[in-house]
Amino acid sequence: MVPDSTFHNWLIRKKKNYEEGADVTSDSLMLDVLNRYQSLLREGKWQSTTPESKRIIALTSQLNEMQKMLKGTNFKLSSRKSNSTKFEKKSSREKRKISKPTKKKSNDDDAWKKVPPSEGEPKTKLAKEKEFNWCDEHMVWGRHKPIDCHI
Repeated sequence: MVPDSTFHNWLIRKKKNYEEGADVTSDSLMLDVLNRYQSLLREGKWQSTTPESKRIIALTSQLNEMQKMLKGTNFKLSSRKSNSTKFEKKSSREKRKISKPTKKKSNDDDAWKKVPPSEGEPKTKLAKEKEFNWCDEHMVWGRHKPIDCHI
């Protein structure tokens, strides 16, 4: 469970030697382990990065850069159950959400939506062949029922 790969490999060789019949006592093993640890520290090799770990760090960095570049495009990185990643083009529906300009309605058409019902009036009305409900949270006539309000 040692985080240093050089030390770990050395310890595995020690174990193999023991299994092959080398005379190793617990005291001699502990002394060898301490000496090896101190030697690696002195040489500045304790937990030094291996070529493999350097490659993993570089690839991780490249992946992060690619993900940053993709944020502003029409492509997204999606992971599949097969543990592979694949670039997919965003659906036309997702594009419309971003690129479709919003149309502003005239204020005159929707002015009635801000007028609350008077005392004793129903909190439901038909307008433009649709049912509208007064929402106390939004303070407007809306299509959702007050019980379904998620404000």
